[in-house]
Amino acid sequence: MTAPRQLLVIGGSGFLGSQICRVAVDRGYAVTSLSRSPPKWMNNTPPSWASKINYVQGDVCDPSTYKAHLAKSTAVVYSVGILFESDYKGYVNGQKGLLCGLKDAVSYFAGSASPLSRGHPSAARTPSPAQQGPTYELLHRDAALAAAKAASEHTDIKTFVYISAAECFPTVPARYITTKREAEAELAKITSFRSVYLRPGFMFDTSRKISIPLAGVFTAVSSLNQLAKGVLPLVGGAGVKPLEVADVAEAAVQAIEDEDVKGAVDKLGKQMLFIPQFRCVRRKIPVHFHHVHIIKHTPFFVEPETITPNKITNR
Repeated sequence: MTAPRQLLVIGGSGFLGSQICRVAVDRGYAVTSLSRSPPKWMNNTPPSWASKINYVQGDVCDPSTYKAHLAKSTAVVYSVGILFESDYKGYVNGQKGLLCGLKDAVSYFAGSASPLSRGHPSAARTPSPAQQGPTYELLHRDAALAAAKAASEHTDIKTFVYISAAECFPTVPARYITTKREAEAELAKITSFRSVYLRPGFMFDTSRKISIPLAGVFTAVSSLNQLAKGVLPLVGGAGVKPLEVADVAEAAVQAIEDEDVKGAVDKLGKQMLFIPQFRCVRRKIPVHFHHVHIIKHTPFFVEPETITPNKITNR
């Protein structure tokens, strides 16, 4: 009897991480979810699939706290991240008002030293001892690379999936995305496993109520951006069509299973993820880019056939 595939999801109690756990157990993986705290369920009622997950607590910044779980894994997903270096989850979960969130964002920028150096990758802020909460450098880059380095010491781990992002959002410091790109660049240097960096845009789900109206706004902005051929100024990640979090979770698990998928997987449109060699598609969608790929239908990632713009049709 073949042993089950072992997946470690670092940040498995989070918004996306919990969905990755769900998809993985549905596909027959033995899943371990590592987080600093147990998952919180709507109405305090865990879904039926949660009973199949091995929930463990550990420090995502310290691989020694989860090395025993790495030793049993065949794949790792790093799904840890923050939007602001503050209690943003309090806002998106409805525990704090939106006005409070805007006030905190303004305060964050007002406290930065210089508008010219704010968010520049070469001017990464070193947090003072008095600073509260995690930083982009710590969670997006340093902890991810520490996990990857620890994973590289285990020959059974064949794939490392890093949850990155398509772009930075308006009002969000640029360090949000530059630290993710820095992590991607370092992951590319590790040759002991296959690295995949998923770059979704805004993700939404009914479990996070504020994400639904925001997804509506970003969908409208992204439509305008598409009409403007991607040149709308200052929209950043708001110019990328939102994705349901469940779709991104499925793409993450499929990326583990498809050995031909590696490197950056960019988000281009609703329910579509794209990289130069492969595309993850849930339904047929017309695309309008200078260099695109026709698909040959398979469940998720598909082999391409390069075509020129005058051959593009609605498929």
